[in-house]
Amino acid sequence: MNKFCWTFSLTLCLLTNVLLAQSDFNLTMKAGALRGNEAVKYNNNSFTDNGSSNQDGGCLSIAFSVPVKKSFRIGTEIGVNNFNTFMDYDFRFTPDINTSYLGYYRINQAYLALVPEYRITKFLYINAGVGYYADLTSQFTSGIRINSGQTEDLTGWDYKRHNAVGYFVGAGLCPNITKELALLGEVRYTGCPVSTDSPDQIGISYNAFSFSIGLMYKPKL
Repeated sequence: MNKFCWTFSLTLCLLTNVLLAQSDFNLTMKAGALRGNEAVKYNNNSFTDNGSSNQDGGCLSIAFSVPVKKSFRIGTEIGVNNFNTFMDYDFRFTPDINTSYLGYYRINQAYLALVPEYRITKFLYINAGVGYYADLTSQFTSGIRINSGQTEDLTGWDYKRHNAVGYFVGAGLCPNITKELALLGEVRYTGCPVSTDSPDQIGISYNAFSFSIGLMYKPKL
């Protein structure tokens, strides 16, 4: 968490100084909803998804971009994502025993991404991003584990990823409503690959689509 805060502050200061010197920088603030699926990794033996549900969440971000050449732009985005799901999984830890996990799982995440963008028109763009996606919390908020007829409380069990890589691809509309201000609507797919340090460990992440709305400061030159 501290590492992300320092990175956030330093990047924000540097970008602000650079962008204020530009004549065509864009500043965007947006918020939206996520809808997708949890991603589970367990290398040893096997597991079964019995039908998870409530796979949704939200997102909030601020982004900067500057022109590079003609319709191409480059920028940075800083934000937070929240993903929630109800998990119903069976894990086969030994050849003869299945262990069931049933419960609500939540991922709270902060990210910093480098974002190239192409403006198809003044009001339509496509973009992509890759960067540092840190799971601040990733754990069961409630639930039980059933093993050989015995139950355990899963609340607080932590299955964070052991990498911090994430990416997205998206498209959006940004029509001006004044000379310098535009409305924003964006659709995006976000992927956060899951990894574990050991084949004996379970890793949990998510992949999701999002729809965001917001405002863009976009001087009309």
